[in-house]
This record gives sequence, structure tokens and C-alpha cells, in this order.
Amino acid sequence: WHGTHIAGTIGAETNNGAGTAGITIHGPIEPVRVLGNQLTGEDVDIMDGIVWAVGVHVDGSPDNVAPARVVNLSLGGPTDDASQQFWDENLAAVLALDSHPIIVVAAGNSDEDAAGIVPANVAGMITVGAVSIQGTRASYSNFGANVTIMAPGGDEGTDINADGQPDGVLSTVNPDFDFRDGTSMATPHVAGVAALLLAVNPTLDQAGVAAILKESADHNGECNEGCGGGWLDAVNALLTAGGSVQEAATMTTDVTTVTFPQGFQTENVNVLNLGNAPFSFTATIDGAQADLFTVSPS
Repeated sequence: WHGTHIAGTIGAETNNGAGTAGITIHGPIEPVRVLGNQLTGEDVDIMDGIVWAVGVHVDGSPDNVAPARVVNLSLGGPTDDASQQFWDENLAAVLALDSHPIIVVAAGNSDEDAAGIVPANVAGMITVGAVSIQGTRASYSNFGANVTIMAPGGDEGTDINADGQPDGVLSTVNPDFDFRDGTSMATPHVAGVAALLLAVNPTLDQAGVAAILKESADHNGECNEGCGGGWLDAVNALLTAGGSVQEAATMTTDVTTVTFPQGFQTENVNVLNLGNAPFSFTATIDGAQADLFTVSPS
């Protein structure tokens, strides 16, 4: 549902002729459920989910053997003194970890200053507002000095490009795909780009990612109410982080070892072109047991 839609924007399978394309193409997603029915939950459960995701021990749960570098928080609510102190102290501790996790937070959908929304207003957060298909601040999106950057959030109530579909964000929803809107949908666009920035420069921390996002943003997306650096610009962000355009074709695969668990007869291997030129390939199987295996397409 809500989380599946967000995860699809970050890492849905790409070039498979179905639905939509994830920003990280095939990046691993680690879903951590912290909310229940009607998207409600307790601050302490959400925080336990965050610290577990980044590799900190949480009593009563097995340790996370694959800590996340980027945490997407498409959630929030009105602040009060107790919750503000809770979020301020705990998120500061997370950002201080030696693993340098990146935390990306939704600004909220109440058309107000994000200063009143937690955790969007916590110091140091990468806080994301939403723009419509027209590139202006979506009518629902929160704003203000706490907003770092704006990203596509959509508007299901319009069809400005007259394509017969709502102007929302298309992503994965069990069992298919659907349009949704909100700063929840804008936030994973930024989280996905943050993951790409770490692929270019793994040493980046929260402040470094935030600075690159703001420096590389399209400043036409700024607004009087406070829209941070403007529109998210993924390509410019990657170039700013030290990436370069690879003119030649560069072939790779998403795995170097294929393991067949008991009962499994097929496994997928994605062949990727990391360059900027076309290429072709042929897959063959060698070895003493080659006749036991086939590969398709070759």
C-alpha cells in the first residue's frame, strides 16, 4: 500500500516493460513497518524502526545484518513539546552514528509551514516538499525554512497534460500499479537520488548530501513561501557529487554469484549498461556441469 508505492519510486525493476521505473534501477529495499491501520503509529515504534534499519540493536528484535544507508520517512504529524524533544534527541543520535545514515523526510500535506510538523522540522533533516506536474508547489505541500528541496508529488485531482490519467505519481501498489499524490510520494524521489549520490561518493554524510541537493537544484523551483533549493535535479546532483558521463558502453551484472536455494529452479541475473552507448552481449555456460543449466535470453 503506502509503503509499497514509496518503495517502487525508489527501486522498482526497470526496463521490464511494466509499470514504472525505479530511480535506483535495482537497488535493494529494506521495508520496515512502523505504522498500523489508517497509517497511524507511536513515535517510539517509528524510532525503533529507524534505529534498527541503520544497524542499531533494538531489544526484542534480531539485529539487522544489512544496515540501510538511506532512510525514507514518508510520515509525520503535528508537533508538541514532548514529541519534539523525543525526535530532536533521537534523530541527532542517529545522524551522529559512524555509518553516516542519510534521513529523508516528508514535509507534510497540510499547506502550512513545516516548522509545525515533526520530524520534518528536526534540525539537519533533508525535508522534501512536493511540486505538481506544472512544477509549482502543490497546493497541499507544506513549505518554509525547514524545506530542503522539492520533488514530484503529483495531484490526482487534475489531468493537465490531457493523457487520460490523473497527474499523480505512478508507482507499485499490490498487486499492480496506481497513481497517488503527496509529499510522501515526493520524498522517495529524493531518497532514491541520495542512494545514487552514495554510489558516486560513499563517504557523504547527511550534511553533504543536503548541500549537493540544494546546490544542484533547479532554482526555478524556489517559491516565496519557502521551497528550499528548488526542484530536484538528479543528473546535476550526480555531476556535482563527482560523477561523470560515461561515453562508452560499460556492461555489468547485478550479482557475481547465483545461488539456487533448495526448491528453486530459476534465478534472475540483470545485465546492465552503465555507459552511454549501445552494446550487445551473449551469455554462455561453461564448466563440468554446464549441461545442467540453461540461460534465457542468451
